[in-house]
Formats: sequence, structure tokens, C-alpha cells
Amino acid sequence: MNRKTGLLIGTIGTNPKNVVDFFKKSSVNLDSFSTLYVKLVSNVILESMLLNNKQKNIVNKESFRNTVFDFYSSLKTFEHLDVRVLLSSFNNMDQFKVTTSKPIDVIYFDSLYSSTVIDAFANKYVVNKSKDFQTAPFKVKNNECISTSTEENSNFKEYDYVAMGGTFDRLHIGHKLLLSEAVLRCNKKLTIGVCSDSILNSKTLPEFIDDCDTRIAGVKDFLSDVQPHLDYNIVPIYDIYGPTKEDALLEMIVVSEETVRGAEKINEYRIANGLTKLEVIRINLIEALKKSEYEESKISSSTRRMRLLGELLKPPSSKPNLPAKPYVIGLTGGIASGKSSILEHLRNFGCGCINCDLIAHQMYEIGSTGYQFILETFGPSVLNEDGSVNRKQLGNVVFNDKEKLNQLNNGLWPLVLSKVKEEIQSLYLQNKEVIVIEAALLIQANWTNECHEIWSCIISPEEAIKRLQARNHLSIEEAQTRINSQPQNKEYISNSNVVFCSYWDPNYTKYQVEKAWTNLKKRAAISS
Repeated sequence: MNRKTGLLIGTIGTNPKNVVDFFKKSSVNLDSFSTLYVKLVSNVILESMLLNNKQKNIVNKESFRNTVFDFYSSLKTFEHLDVRVLLSSFNNMDQFKVTTSKPIDVIYFDSLYSSTVIDAFANKYVVNKSKDFQTAPFKVKNNECISTSTEENSNFKEYDYVAMGGTFDRLHIGHKLLLSEAVLRCNKKLTIGVCSDSILNSKTLPEFIDDCDTRIAGVKDFLSDVQPHLDYNIVPIYDIYGPTKEDALLEMIVVSEETVRGAEKINEYRIANGLTKLEVIRINLIEALKKSEYEESKISSSTRRMRLLGELLKPPSSKPNLPAKPYVIGLTGGIASGKSSILEHLRNFGCGCINCDLIAHQMYEIGSTGYQFILETFGPSVLNEDGSVNRKQLGNVVFNDKEKLNQLNNGLWPLVLSKVKEEIQSLYLQNKEVIVIEAALLIQANWTNECHEIWSCIISPEEAIKRLQARNHLSIEEAQTRINSQPQNKEYISNSNVVFCSYWDPNYTKYQVEKAWTNLKKRAAISS
């Protein structure tokens, strides 16, 4: 669906909750929008200005700032919506021109201006409009202004050189509040440090974090849209200090409640090295609309990453070699990642399930084709006294020698796949519409073309090592060797349509699988 871009002309000092209430109760469907720009104007200036009245437009800057924050906080209920409150008129409210990176499809006014004023504003001041743009005035119920002062607020302090830093993964309202505060406080140059990939391993689901260049580009895109007239210095940082440890011009830093200690450490460093102490402006965290008990109570990138679990990350690619039914899902993931528990959930939903590890075990049976291959390739040193394969000894051999691991896999994979195909047909004859193949080496074996979709389960290497030690009674070194022999989590994600993580409570894993199953039934027309 092609989503639209809206522009809301909002009144400074208004209560944005009333605007949100209008959208919720009216015929306006904000679900059809991807972006909503907000342009703030003075409630006493717009009509007189457009009618060539030369009344001076003075705004209370604290009121402007508060309205910006209130709009972001109120519009958090529309979680899909990219809200961008324009800031370019903050220091000059007589500048009504609206220039946006995306063309505007609909212009809303939160007050009932005359049609003359509305048309004049849309045609004269909105630069980037779509071919068939529309205007839609409405009168917000009880739209009393929170602050109507036209006096300059001397308490609102501004600075020439401002700094801030963060991860800025998947820009959300919390980020936008921080960035907007920095922009509103800055007169000349805003320096922003974006955490490099190398310092993010302690974050929740770091595998889902966009690379540093992508995150820097997202910050630039947002800032150039809301305030194109400042000088921005946006750079990767490799510690908490970044440019603040050497830039003598910096005067102030914007932080969130949870990063105040970081600002204190920065000031300690600056003072110790002969630089001036930075003023610190702290922004309160925004309460989140939680969808599960495992999410954070604040709006955060961690929560947004967690919500990707069980969702369709990318549509399935066309597989002309596969029949439409049965619908085959390849379930893969690293050692001890929780694949078996996910398979069991899917079995309970009625899926036909194939455990490739069990099939591979059959290949080790004395006298089988796989057994003969192992004996010929690795010799009797990997056998027990009774002639059976000593799997632990074989593991020690192959997990310490990549070439030998490849030899083992290349010899057994074709045998396993042949058996898997037999079981698929058998399960389909038992009226199983969806069949799940659990295969740890599915991607490495290049079986992706045998499946309509690839689902994977990830876990942090640290957690995987703990599980391997407890489950397989391995040393840390042995567990680490096995972890190192498999793809990294980012590779699983890049090759998957759906991803799960079993790090949390088992009920949360079940929640992820239920979400994936519900969505699959809709897109694949599964009847069961």
C-alpha cells in the first residue's frame, strides 16, 4: 500500500491531545499515512499575515518548545507514523515557508480558518506538494491554548555550540525529542556522536541494529527536514566521549534521564584536561505503550527491535521449483538457540515437523551409507569399542578443523536431504498443510530453495556457551569452538523471513511463535 504524507498546521500552545482525539474519532485514517509533518504557527498571526497585515509575530520560545514535545508525546499512539515537527521557524516565526523532503498529500489545519487563508497558505508557503494535494480544516474540540503569551521568554537559554550522542537505531519519538531539544537550543553548530557498531554488543538484540552509516544517514535525514539551516557535525564515536573530549567550543550537551552519568563523566574528563564544563540539559523519558511484560516501560529502540521477533522481516521470494502445497518452512539457527522448543510449538499448531538432527543420527548407524562414509573419511579413531560412531570424538575432530567439518557435511547433507524429501511427502499425505524442517545447517547446506520460507532462532554467543556447557557438559573452550564454527546471528537474520529469540522466559518465545503462526496463516492461506 502506498502510504500518504500529511502536514498538520498546529497552533502554538494548543493541547495536542485534542488533535489526536480528533484524528481517532474522525474519518481521517492515519493508518494510511507514513509521515505526518507538523508546522507550528501563532494563533493570532496566520490569518492577519496572509491578509497582508504587518503585525509582528513574536512567540514565547518556551511555549513553542513545550508544544513540540507535547505533539511528539501525544502522537506516540500512532506507532507506525513518522512524526516530524518542523523547527525552522523557531527563531523567526515570520518564516512560514514549509519545505519537506516528502511531497505533501493532505494539509490539515487545527483551527477553522477561512478558505481564503487556507488556499493562500497551501499555495504560497507549502513548497513540496503532490499533484493532487488536498486541504482539510477542522476545529479541535476544547482547543484552548496552554500558553498564549507573545512575550519572549528570557529563561529559555540558547547556545552556539551544542553536543549530544546516542545509538539512534530506528529513530523513534524519544530520539526525536532529544534531537529537537538540541536543535532548539543551538544557534550555530550541533555536534552529534552516533555509537559505532563496535560498542553496541551489550545492547538488546544488537544483531538487529542498523549499521552505523545507516543510522547516521537517518539522523541527517531527520535534521535536514526539521531544521535545514543549522551546521551539523554527525560522526561515529567509539567511546562515550567522542568529540566532547577535544572540542573546546562546545558549551552544552543534551542527554536523557538514563545517560546523565555519561554527561558527568564527560565533564570530569573535560575539567581534568583543561576544557570548560558543559551545561547539561536532561530530557525525561517517554512512557511506552507496552505490548508485553518483557518490553521496557519507556519508548526505546530495544523494544522496537524486540517487536521484530516473530514478524515477517521480508516477503518470501518466489520458488517456482516448489509446489504451493505443502508449505515448507525451514527452521534453523545456532547451537542451543532454542530451535527444538519452537518446533514443538509449531507441532502443537498442527504443523508436520521434521527434525534433521534425528535423521542425521540415523546416518551414523552401523552399516548405513553414512556410517561407511564416516569410517572411510575419518578412520577408526572416531569409533567406540563396539564399532559405533563416537559422536563426541568426531565433534572434537571436525569442530577444530574447518576442512574436515566441510568434508563431513558435504558427505552427509545429500543423504539427509533425500530422507527429508521422503518425509515431506509422507506428512503431506497425512494432510499436513505446513511442514517445518528443523535443520541447524540449512543455510550452509544451501537448502533454502527447498523451503518457501526460512525461519531462524538466535541467541547471544554468551548465552549459547552457557547452555552448551550445561547441556553437553563442554568446557568453555569446547563450547566456544562450536559457536565459532557456525554463522553469526546477523547472517541468520539476513537469510530469514522470520526470526525468533529464546533468551527470555519460555512464554515469550511462545508469544513470538504464535505471532508468526497467525501472520503465516493470513499470507499463505493456511486453513488449519
